[in-house]
Formats: sequence, structure tokens, C-alpha cells
Amino acid sequence: MTKRKRKEYYQAGEQVATLPTDKEGKAKIEDLYLGEYFAKEIPPSSRVSGR
Repeated sequence: MTKRKRKEYYQAGEQVATLPTDKEGKAKIEDLYLGEYFAKEIPPSSRVSGR
């Protein structure tokens, strides 16, 4: 018997992933269901520091 992936539903505006970029500034994500998504860049200077 094959296991089925459980579908996940997201609310409008909900964060679905964090995508680090490679040395060329490219990011990749897999396994998203069909739909409309947007990416929001957060510059390094605005990230919260653990200090």
C-alpha cells in the first residue's frame, strides 16, 4: 500500500517556507500545491540577531 502525502492548506498571507539563497542569490522550493504564492525578501540587516 502506498502512503499518500497529507494535503496542507494555508491561510492567505501565511508563511509557508523560509528559502535561503545560494551564492548566486537563487532559491528553490518543492512540493507546493498549485496556487498563487508570493516571495518577500528580508534584507540581512533587518533580521533579528541572537545577541
